[in-house]
Amino acid sequence: MSNILKNAFWAIALLLAHPVLAQTDADNLANARSALSLNHNCEDAIHYLNQVSPDNRQTADYYLCMARTQDCKNNNEQAIYYYNKYLGLKPGTDSVVKRVAELKDMSNQKARVNNEVVVAKNTYQTASKNKKRRHYLLDDNFYTSGMGYGKGLSGANSPYGSAFILNGGSGFMLMHNKAVLDFNTSTCFLTSPNDAWVNNALQAPAGTGGGMGTGFAEIITLGFSPVLINQKKLALTAGVMAGVNIYLLNVNIDYTGSNSIDDKFSFCYGIKSNLYLGEHVMFFAHLILNAANTANVTNDIANYTVPANYNMFQLGISYKFDSWW
Repeated sequence: MSNILKNAFWAIALLLAHPVLAQTDADNLANARSALSLNHNCEDAIHYLNQVSPDNRQTADYYLCMARTQDCKNNNEQAIYYYNKYLGLKPGTDSVVKRVAELKDMSNQKARVNNEVVVAKNTYQTASKNKKRRHYLLDDNFYTSGMGYGKGLSGANSPYGSAFILNGGSGFMLMHNKAVLDFNTSTCFLTSPNDAWVNNALQAPAGTGGGMGTGFAEIITLGFSPVLINQKKLALTAGVMAGVNIYLLNVNIDYTGSNSIDDKFSFCYGIKSNLYLGEHVMFFAHLILNAANTANVTNDIANYTVPANYNMFQLGISYKFDSWW
């Protein structure tokens, strides 16, 4: 009999426990709804929902209550998730469909606001950079393009006395804007030919006409210049440079001999200084010295050299503009 009584006792206990458990989940859902509707207490609602048994967490009532709780906490993405879970069980609930649309619109609006914040931040950073640029004239990489005048430095031995120059370059700021590394090209149209020099070099007979036409030179250099002054509207640099000089003569002499003067390729070096006024004006002064100091002459009998001076002083003005890298 004892076994029979014991089994009956456990059977009665299980029957009594089941409605209690069911009632407990229902009570927790009811308490959660009350916390939201009466007190707008999101944390209490979460507390009650966390006590719902796992078996009852896939019901429509639980999904709806959890969605409203997440909505109360302004967790829009989580709220949309649980509203959609609810609609999966009870589609076509107009109030829920409307709320999901409202939350999605709020999320899109938040994304637009965040994008506007990013744009405003970038605008501010650009303005700050421009402000800094106004405070220090040289603080970023740049390009230059301009023109100038060149003067040969030895009248007797200079094949040409002057030059018209097209100048271009790019500058790279180094050492926290304390120095400039620049690449420079000078396209020179050589003028004022030295007829006495060419006639002597070719050993032309007295009375020979002609001489030289406009010559051409291309000077390519790499320079390094410390920044001596760097103010809001004024900057000054001075330094050294080195590179190559391609010097092309244009001999045009009325002489039947076969004498000719070779074009010259020479290493060059020198000193330079740039003066910057405002954002876009740069004056340059370059003293260019060449390693070569002779010219090669060829005729039917022999080859020989004559003294020649390819050195040049350049002075000009350039337009300065910011680089795009």
